[in-house]
Amino acid sequence: MVNAPQPQGNGKALTTADLSDLYDRVKGSVVQIRAGDAGGSGWVYDNENHVVTNFHVVQGTENVEVILEDGTMLRGKVVGTDQYSDLAVILVTTTQSVKLKPLSLGDSLKLRVGERVVAVGAPFGLAGSMTQGIVSQVGRLLQAPGTRYSIPNVIQIDAPINPGNSGGPLLNLNGEVLGVTSAGVTQTGGFQGVGLTIPVSAVKRVIPSLLAGGTYKHPYLGITGTDVSPTIAETMKLNTTRGVLVVEVTAGSPAEKAGIKGGTRSANVDNIPTPIGGDVIIGVDGTVVRKIDDVIAYSEEFKKPGDTLTITILREGKKMTINIILGERPPPTNQQ
Repeated sequence: MVNAPQPQGNGKALTTADLSDLYDRVKGSVVQIRAGDAGGSGWVYDNENHVVTNFHVVQGTENVEVILEDGTMLRGKVVGTDQYSDLAVILVTTTQSVKLKPLSLGDSLKLRVGERVVAVGAPFGLAGSMTQGIVSQVGRLLQAPGTRYSIPNVIQIDAPINPGNSGGPLLNLNGEVLGVTSAGVTQTGGFQGVGLTIPVSAVKRVIPSLLAGGTYKHPYLGITGTDVSPTIAETMKLNTTRGVLVVEVTAGSPAEKAGIKGGTRSANVDNIPTPIGGDVIIGVDGTVVRKIDDVIAYSEEFKKPGDTLTITILREGKKMTINIILGERPPPTNQQ
């Protein structure tokens, strides 16, 4: 039985030839990376022989091997990393006979659920492998490796993602990069239908900074919060079930300096002891906040250290507006 062709986002049937042509256009720009005992994938970022991959692929390694689609093996040096976004950039040493072709960048912020995408990489070391699927959700959070912070606006896909795919590109049907494949959500070690991809919007923010100075500075607020649930709303006598309850404010943080209040007492919320009584964030810069994901995503996408974040809160039933001058997130090794 022959499977019917699947529709593209524009309504046109997607044929095998379409996918084959797409693969032929991008295969030379996707590489395999060997970093000691670890391995993964990457893709050519610019005409200066820089390759983008995941931080966790090259973590703890300075010199790597970069293998092209035709088997050519080149030397690479890690020139910038950002653990908080799980991104890294490698400078590849090439010869006159080797010309690396960069991929074009798409727009992950305009992605819609249901759009068809492809991933290219080296699952299990099998270089040049392509899988296809759809965007199954956007706006997910993914914990940055080795930290307590989350990467916002992560793209969820159903294209098969396995060990070795990490660092490879997620592409739209025009061959534009939408994200960097980072993880497969699994309980068995094999793919189970959910893959997570760091959005290209993060690449556009982080990689230029890594190229300029090797690091990227993330904005820092300094709160721990939880989504307002019906139980929290009832316990605190709130007239809304949206927003973020501030549970704790980090000492010396921008939030503390601005006067943000954390929990003042403990209550049993859904059988879990929870600090309540703190401020409830319901807006940032005039944008409605429904859950903590909104605060994280907005700050990362649109703010940098030194910027002012205007937040709207509920405090003891009264609406207030507070301006916070964002700081710089501490290095991962200094987290408490």
